[in-house]
Amino acid sequence: MRIFGFPLGPARIESVNGEAVLAQPFANVIMQQPLGNTNPAQISLQTIGLERLSQLKQALSLPQSPPETRRTGCRFFTQWFERARLQYDGVAEEMIITPLGRDVVDDRPDLPPLPRNKGVQVNATSVTAGGIVSARGNGYTNDQAVTITVFRADGTSFAAGTEVTPNTNGVTERYCLEVPANALPGIWAIAFNGVQTGHQTIGFFRVVTTGTPNTTCPDLIAPLPNGR
Repeated sequence: MRIFGFPLGPARIESVNGEAVLAQPFANVIMQQPLGNTNPAQISLQTIGLERLSQLKQALSLPQSPPETRRTGCRFFTQWFERARLQYDGVAEEMIITPLGRDVVDDRPDLPPLPRNKGVQVNATSVTAGGIVSARGNGYTNDQAVTITVFRADGTSFAAGTEVTPNTNGVTERYCLEVPANALPGIWAIAFNGVQTGHQTIGFFRVVTTGTPNTTCPDLIAPLPNGR
């Protein structure tokens, strides 16, 4: 707690450079790990130093030299890093981490971008809780069956309990997910996994609490081209 600060909220799926991660904000930093990760060694810090400078519209620069003229008792030890900002606390007489985590989270948009879909077509980017979303995966030419995993907004997951079959172009049957009425708002994901080849694809959508939920499984306009 002394280094990272207190947590500002629970872990949630978000997009970092288009990639899906499970991230949790703390007062001083934001920690992240790949979605579905079980290896503690893959937990890292987000580059919130860079993000905060961008929010403040400040250009990147090398550390500046302290002023030539100094007042008695004054010291200058403040520096930005990619993942944090260090500053000198004159009262405690020690280096501390600036609470950038809180600053960055407060200035982020209310609806952060979705991660990039990878080989999965989803019928909509937003789905009202209680509604139905449809998806299908691509690239399963050598698979006889494909299993499905659904990731909730907090990164927890569950097996769909059903398998879909790919056609001769490697595109799976349509999978229909009924999103629970009490579903956690935020970014969700549907992942397809080839039983024979292990080929994995994933698509993302946002669960919202406003609007009227659709009660039928939406169609998907056109199949994904093979290899996309």
